[in-house]
Amino acid sequence: MTKVKAMKSFAKYLEENDIEYFDESDNEFGVPVYIIVCDAENTPDEFVEVNVVFYGEHDVEVHGIYGPEGTEICRLSKHRNRLYRLLNYINAEVILSYADKEEGVEPQTFYTSRIYLAEDGSDEITFSTKINYDFWEVAPTVTCKYITTFYAELMDIVARPIFSVLQGNNTVEEAIKYLKESISNLG
Repeated sequence: MTKVKAMKSFAKYLEENDIEYFDESDNEFGVPVYIIVCDAENTPDEFVEVNVVFYGEHDVEVHGIYGPEGTEICRLSKHRNRLYRLLNYINAEVILSYADKEEGVEPQTFYTSRIYLAEDGSDEITFSTKINYDFWEVAPTVTCKYITTFYAELMDIVARPIFSVLQGNNTVEEAIKYLKESISNLG
């Protein structure tokens, strides 16, 4: 599948499923970007932003970020060193065990995602995945659902422990315990 076909496939999926998005393709870099804003009640801003960046000829990069209030909490936190340990746990245990129980789909089987603190000085906690266009062609619906549903759901689940650690309200151990319970209760 080409980049253009992937973009058309994604736009069609968004329209058919009545998902509001912003086409930010007319940008200073000349890179096609679709932005989806998803409700996420456990995040400081009660939303996450999912950016689908079609810049490569072979793959798309998807980035989920918390809103400005979440970024500000991260920027001002005196507990960022604890955040790194929690993000390591989320990458190693939560992302690899999270599944869409209703559909019986385990997204981590198809995609390798990671969550990290951006190194560009923006203080954004970023959830990121690269998806090869050839795989998109093999599983277009699963891929689109992964981007439009999985990102917001997982970012919402991990938001409460992330921001409680950043604000000094919980230890990393308490946050991990919360995540273990939350993930096991989804099944």
